[in-house]
Amino acid sequence: MLRKLTLAMACICIAALPARAVVDFTFEAVDLVGTGGDWTFMELAGTLTNTGDERDTYDIHKEAWVPAGWMASICVGENCYSPDVTDVSHTLNPGASESVKLNLTITTTVGTGVVNMSIRSQGNPMLSASLDYAGAHTGCDLLIVDDRSAHGEGLFSAQSLAGLLTPVAAVWPRHAEAPLLADLQAFPMVMWLSGAAAPGLDATDRGLVGDYLAGDGPLLLSGQDLAFELCDTNSVYQDEATTAWFENTLGLAYRGECSSTEVIGTPGDFLGGGLADAFLPGYVDPDVVVPALAGPAAVPFRYGSGREAAVARTQDMKLVYLGFAVEAVAAIEGELLDGAAEVLGGATAAGDAPAPARLALRGNAPNPFNPKTTIHFAAPAPGTARVEVLDLRGRLLRGFDAPVTAGENAVSFLAVDAAGRDLPSGVYLYRVRLGEEAATGKMTLLK
Repeated sequence: MLRKLTLAMACICIAALPARAVVDFTFEAVDLVGTGGDWTFMELAGTLTNTGDERDTYDIHKEAWVPAGWMASICVGENCYSPDVTDVSHTLNPGASESVKLNLTITTTVGTGVVNMSIRSQGNPMLSASLDYAGAHTGCDLLIVDDRSAHGEGLFSAQSLAGLLTPVAAVWPRHAEAPLLADLQAFPMVMWLSGAAAPGLDATDRGLVGDYLAGDGPLLLSGQDLAFELCDTNSVYQDEATTAWFENTLGLAYRGECSSTEVIGTPGDFLGGGLADAFLPGYVDPDVVVPALAGPAAVPFRYGSGREAAVARTQDMKLVYLGFAVEAVAAIEGELLDGAAEVLGGATAAGDAPAPARLALRGNAPNPFNPKTTIHFAAPAPGTARVEVLDLRGRLLRGFDAPVTAGENAVSFLAVDAAGRDLPSGVYLYRVRLGEEAATGKMTLLK
C-alpha cells in the first residue's frame, strides 16, 4: 500500500512541474541586394521575431567588406548607429518583432560591397542566424551574376574572379535573390556564371536572360552541365519548353557530353585564338554546343577531341556561350573573360568581318561613364595607335599609345588627366590616330 502511494505522489509531482521554456527566433529579409550609382542610399530591411515563449535579448553583429568610402550602418527599429558600430543588442518580448536594417551608402568608388548581419540569442547562445547583403556600383564595366554560391562556393566566389579581369566588375550573388531586368541593364554587359549543381537556370532566370538578350544586352553565359540540364532527355529538369528555350532564345543546340579533358581556342579567332588549357582535376563531361539558328556565329573554342565547346553570336544577338564552367580553366580564366568582354563590348570574333579599309571608330561604352570607359575602333592593319582626350575647346588633357591589331580593337580610359588628377563631370572629345588617319568621338563623364 505504501509503495502504491509513493508512486502516486511521484506522478502528481511530475505533473505539477512547469513546462520547459522555449527559446527561439527568426531573422528574415526580402531585399538583400541592390545597385546604384554615386551616393546611392540603400535601406535593406530584415525582420527579427521572438518566436519563443520568454523574453530574450539578441546580440547583433555586422561584418562589412565594402569599397573605400562606402558606409554600412545597423538600424534597429528607430535607432540607427554610426558606421563604425559593429555590435548592438536588442530585447524582445515573446511574439514581438522588430526591424533590423542595413543602411548602405554607395559612394564614388566602384565595385561591390558585401555585409554580413548575424544575430545570436542570449537565452540560448546555440541559436544564431545570419543574412548576407550586397550592393553593386553601376559605374562598373560589367556585372557578374554569381549563380555558383548556392552550391557551396561561398558569397565571395566571384570576387576573386572579378580581380582577374581588366574591366571593373561588380558582383550580384544570385543565391541571395534574383536580379531584375533593370538591374542587368544598369551595366554595359553581364557575365552569368552558373554552378555545378542543378538546376543551373530556373524558370525565373530563363525569362530574365531571354528578356535581356531581346533588349540587345551583351551576355556571357557559362556553367557546368547547363545544356545537359535543359536539353538532355536523361536530365530530370529537361522538357520540351526548356529545350525550346535553349534553341530559340540562345540560338544553340546541344549535342551531348564530351569526354575531353582540355579546351583549345580556335586558331585565328578573336576570342579563342592563342588560348588553351586542361580542365582542373575532377571536372568531367563538358557539354557540346553548336549554333542552331541561321545567321553568323563563331566557334571560338573546341575540346581536345575537336567537338564544339563554345559559340559566339555577336550579330543577331550579343551572346558568348561556354559549354564548360569558366572556373574549370583557371590558367586562362582571366584572359578568356577579358576577351569575351571585348567581343561583347563591340569587337567581333575573327572571321565574322574582315579588317576595314581604313580606321573606323566604333564609339565608347559605357557612355555616359564614371570613372572608366572603353573606346572601340577597327584598324586596317596592325600598328600603334595614339589615343588623345581633349576638352570641348580642343585642349589636350591626356594622351597615350596603344598597340593595335588588324580588325577590331578596344582600349580603356580612366577619367584622369596627364597629371593623374580626376576629371570633372562634363563632355569630352576623344581622338584615335593611326598613321595618317584620325577619328574623333564624343563621350560624357557623369559623376
